[in-house]
Amino acid sequence: MDSDGLSRIRMNFEDSLGRILREGLCVGCGSCVVSCPLGCLEYADGKPMLIGDCSSCGVCSRVCPRYERSVGEIERFIFGRERMSSEEFGVYRRVCIARTRLRDVRMRCQDGGVVTTLLLYAMDDGLIDGAVVSGFDDDDPLRAVPMLAKSKDEILSSAGTRYAYSPNLLALRDAVSHDCRRIAFVGVPCQIEALRRVQILPVERYAERLSFAVGLFCSGCFSYRGLAEMLRDLLSLNTNDALKMRIKGEIAVFTVHGDERRISLRDAKRYFRRCNLTCTDFSAELADISVGGIGLEGWTITVLRSNVGERVFDDAASRGLLEVRDADEKTIRLIVKVSKRKRRIGMSNLRRLGHS
Repeated sequence: MDSDGLSRIRMNFEDSLGRILREGLCVGCGSCVVSCPLGCLEYADGKPMLIGDCSSCGVCSRVCPRYERSVGEIERFIFGRERMSSEEFGVYRRVCIARTRLRDVRMRCQDGGVVTTLLLYAMDDGLIDGAVVSGFDDDDPLRAVPMLAKSKDEILSSAGTRYAYSPNLLALRDAVSHDCRRIAFVGVPCQIEALRRVQILPVERYAERLSFAVGLFCSGCFSYRGLAEMLRDLLSLNTNDALKMRIKGEIAVFTVHGDERRISLRDAKRYFRRCNLTCTDFSAELADISVGGIGLEGWTITVLRSNVGERVFDDAASRGLLEVRDADEKTIRLIVKVSKRKRRIGMSNLRRLGHS
């Protein structure tokens, strides 16, 4: 191990990440694919594939969120300190609930519209010239795709929640090719950890462009294939029948025919991605700002973790773009409860596989 806690030993892809792939630990984030200096990795069927000669540089393992986990070292890099024992869901400065005051966002958002509002503010104020988000497939609204949003209209088009996994890190390459100099990144916890590893290494072509990172609460998600199988098996629907989904204690599926179908989370979880079983982070603990709609209707729980994140949020609120309230104890307890449960299950499964 070196001073940042991540091994610098030269090791090839098969020796380092081969086990991660074989044991189903790979989250499919794509960090290894976009960071490989030789371009010898390709993203296929939700995971990296070796397509060229590996030089054993070790970059792929050092940006992988499942290889030699070192969350404490990343916390020191991002926040200047590790979490205290009382911080059950990671380092944070304060927690609030918020919702947008922008009509265009309210018409499109799933919960409080905080992420879309922050991105719009940041672009309008010149803090960013691009945002890496997940977008919708034009032909299939349930399929999520990585997207570089470079305009307000593109940011608005990405509003709303996707439940099929989108490897957003792949869109970092688009940020480079479009010469974006200041980007915001939005992703789920595993992607945020991978992004931080990219910064620590650093992979300079990406690290030097990041302005701030927004993490999304995640209890688990589907591959597109798993989502399609769930709709088929449990509701006798194909993906083209489903207009949108919402998860609030159970899964509600709104169809193109105007009706609403429901699936219990207990039944749905067997269709989740396998790697969810070993994930330990619910609230995107390494982001600058973490958000989610758990337990609320029309509002977004917002965890302000870093000085950068707090400043972006407070500036947007001071412009009258957000309605903000302090989170109550019930909300805090809910985040703690879900975070502890996910960590307990994930760590148990990692230990069973011989990982710590």
